[in-house]
Amino acid sequence: MKKVNGFFNVVFLSFLILSVISVGGCSKNGADKKNNDTISIVATTFPCYDAVRAVLGDFANSDLVELKLLVKPGTEVHSFDPSPADLIAIKKSDLFVFIGGESDSWVHRILDAENSDVKTLKLMDFVNVLQTENHHHEEENHEHTENCYSSENDEKINIHEIDEHIWTSPKNEIKIVNAVFEKLSSLCTEKKLDYLIEDFDKNTKNYIQRIEKLSEEIQSVVDNSSKFIVVADRFPLVYFAQYFGIEYKAAFSGCSSAIETSTATISDLIETVKNKNLKAVYYMELGNHKIADTVAESSGVESLLLQSVQNVTKDDFENGETWISLMERNKKALEQGFN
Repeated sequence: MKKVNGFFNVVFLSFLILSVISVGGCSKNGADKKNNDTISIVATTFPCYDAVRAVLGDFANSDLVELKLLVKPGTEVHSFDPSPADLIAIKKSDLFVFIGGESDSWVHRILDAENSDVKTLKLMDFVNVLQTENHHHEEENHEHTENCYSSENDEKINIHEIDEHIWTSPKNEIKIVNAVFEKLSSLCTEKKLDYLIEDFDKNTKNYIQRIEKLSEEIQSVVDNSSKFIVVADRFPLVYFAQYFGIEYKAAFSGCSSAIETSTATISDLIETVKNKNLKAVYYMELGNHKIADTVAESSGVESLLLQSVQNVTKDDFENGETWISLMERNKKALEQGFN
């Protein structure tokens, strides 16, 4: 998931070139790079984009507001490389919104290198972050062995890192949306667009009410279940699981880039499904569900999709799917798996 040093050199060089271009002449007409009559917002990933869109409501991508998503739908977030056009968009934006985790390491390097005056909103600053654990990997006789990451058993845990998937908790999502509202309100005042704040406030309160309602519904589903799931995939839902009191066992921790696992891990997952008399095994969006299908077939259960909301398919994006609609899918998947 970490970028090679060469990538950062390319990004740094690209940004220096852009800086020279901008200093040489912003516009033939001498216009400022930012228009005081409009608001330009750039969001790195879908969770950032969706939170901003929720606050903007009908003003998203209107004549007054331009909202740009950098990481395109259907693509891998952790291998994202910003293009020169992306760097220009960031530089010209009124607000740059990002999570601030490991997958955003390129963001910090760009901002530090440029000493930019771009206003930023780092969403991790508004929540209590958790530490997640990576697998312990051993190489013996050319075989790669690994342990399942389990909320039940921390004896297999050995490496701590910050879990960046903060938005999967409804509590955190509410904090994120409120942070976006406060930042946009300040920006509106600065640009003398105060009349937008009332609409943004209504949108924010409405969205939070919907989050709270859905959260209660999901909690009801969990409370009337075994409160345990098996995910034969990576597990970017630690905040979600902690919030709703769900115990779990997963093939990989966090957003591991691994796609293959050992026979021992698969056997462990199958045994867990059978011993706990589970009705389903889960996998994550935009991933390879071969492991889940193998575990499901061997256990005599079905494999079901869970959404981390880290990114969406092109179709989902075009259909206007949101944090709310994707979490509603999770509610249905949990209902189906628990029943």
